[in-house]
Amino acid sequence: MKALFIGQSSFLANAIHTAENTVEHYSLGHEKALLAGNWPHNANVVINFATEPRVRDGSFSNLDHKYARIAKERGAAYIMLSSRTVYGIPEDPAEFLEQTPPHKTMLPYGHAKHLIEEDLMQNFDHVTILRLSNIFGFEYNPNQPRPTFLGVMLKNLKESGTITFNMSSQTQRDFLPVSIFTDWLNIILRDPQPGIYNLGAGFGTAVGDIAKWVIEGYGAGRLKNTKPDVIDSFVLNMAHTRKTYSLPRLYSDNIRTACLDIGKKLKTIE
Repeated sequence: MKALFIGQSSFLANAIHTAENTVEHYSLGHEKALLAGNWPHNANVVINFATEPRVRDGSFSNLDHKYARIAKERGAAYIMLSSRTVYGIPEDPAEFLEQTPPHKTMLPYGHAKHLIEEDLMQNFDHVTILRLSNIFGFEYNPNQPRPTFLGVMLKNLKESGTITFNMSSQTQRDFLPVSIFTDWLNIILRDPQPGIYNLGAGFGTAVGDIAKWVIEGYGAGRLKNTKPDVIDSFVLNMAHTRKTYSLPRLYSDNIRTACLDIGKKLKTIE
């Protein structure tokens, strides 16, 4: 099994590239990957980690279509990394299954990802779509902080000693440690099956617990809520994915351990 990774600078691309036991792979920047002549001839599976900025704004991108077309011509499977945001924003806490229709309220990013999914499913046969939950890890960057839950949290904790939420600390969301994500992705890369699959913990963790465990590992800090009545909870149902790929179940201790390690690492940063 040999894989081609497209996109070299993203958080997830760096994580899988440096993880232990990662499948034999090649890496190409997203622009070089547009030319089929740059592709290795013996790649069995292709996965795209690159995202055009316009997707964040809600606009359709044909990058995945172009890569999937070249993969088809080479006889390789294609994996798209999608997002749980394609399910939209439910009015009540929700458990999302792959067949759950999008809610009428959808973020621009989720709308664009949904359009890309539909394009791939209509035009290609052997495409695997992974709808990712909140994949988290050590995301501290004081100069260019990642606009993610953990990226903002770690920056605020380091600079002000305070983690501020604009939601209830009891909000339950599906969090998956990046180390487990890379383990599971390696399993999927070895035998990708066509279709849509959720990829998350399969249970919710209160955002307040995430903050509490990071603070515990860091050894200092406090949590502040500015909008304690706002709740936007979700969980990805993992039954279909676990059955297809024989993935193990996770538990709350897996999330807690990852958070403690992140806090400890943050403490070592000057």
